[in-house]
Amino acid sequence: MPLSWIVANWRLKLLALLLAVGLLMAVAFSENPVEAKTVPVGVQYVNKPDALVLVQPPPKVNVSVFGLRDAVERVQSSAVGVTVDLSGSKAGPNQTFYGRIKVIGSGVTAQSDPVAVLLTIDTYERALLDIDVRVPDSAGGIKINNKVALCPGSRDPCKEPVSGPASTLEGLRAFVRYDTPISNAGSFDSPSQPVQFEKNGRVIDLRSINTSPVISIEQPTVAVHIDSAGGTQTKQVVIYAKVINQAPCGATVNVDVQPGVVNVFGPVDQISKIGSIGLDPAINLATLPSSQVLTRNVNTGFDGVRAEPSSAKVTVTLTQTSACGPTAPSPSPSPTR
Repeated sequence: MPLSWIVANWRLKLLALLLAVGLLMAVAFSENPVEAKTVPVGVQYVNKPDALVLVQPPPKVNVSVFGLRDAVERVQSSAVGVTVDLSGSKAGPNQTFYGRIKVIGSGVTAQSDPVAVLLTIDTYERALLDIDVRVPDSAGGIKINNKVALCPGSRDPCKEPVSGPASTLEGLRAFVRYDTPISNAGSFDSPSQPVQFEKNGRVIDLRSINTSPVISIEQPTVAVHIDSAGGTQTKQVVIYAKVINQAPCGATVNVDVQPGVVNVFGPVDQISKIGSIGLDPAINLATLPSSQVLTRNVNTGFDGVRAEPSSAKVTVTLTQTSACGPTAPSPSPSPTR
């Protein structure tokens, strides 16, 4: 090809080439434009002293980057973009540390100045907490004599070991809830109850508190043993009319009580002491003028114990069966010789 063809109209040919390259670049950048953006990137904390714990450390911080859109998106999804060196750090709230930016990936440039990270640092401690067993209100008469949380394989009261920030452990209390109502006397066991925590009267979820290292709950579940006594009971007992003195001379008396039995209801320890119930006041047979129908209240004699029905009808039938003659005098003793 003659050289004259290449150099002929070279200005027009160069302009056409530049236009073609510019059009190609315009199309390419329309799909993946260059942009400057502030993106959240992951933070890595290194060289932390073992005796310290980070409380709610930010997992990401914002960093300004510049580059192609797809490269910027790769930076945003990276696990680590800033490294914070904690060498020589001490416990204290709201401390400012400066992280070194390390953006991984080509086609992107990050800001050159360090990123400020605000941290609260505490001492990492271990505490043994008593575990309170909480039961619902008992039925009438039930008394809880013993309630205890037990560690697996032990019959001794269990304590909950918890490791975490000293500020979190201060005033922390451990407890379990036994939600089944106790309505009678006996022993009750539940093999697996989750241990919960409260502070200042409010239930808190230690697992939701972000710390590094994480809060350790060494005994997440415990067994519960409960002993109860008392309770209420209903039983049927016989009632009878009390009588005093003898019937008038020559008369017979029949006493009928209706109903003859009642149901008594109350605490077990008191119900067990009740056999039969005598009705007061007593009927004086000696002064009974005639047959009578009397009403008597059923008094169990124990506070908190009631009878159903609470009263009874006493029918006293007086029958004259024979005449009553004068009493024969006693024989006089023989004179002594």
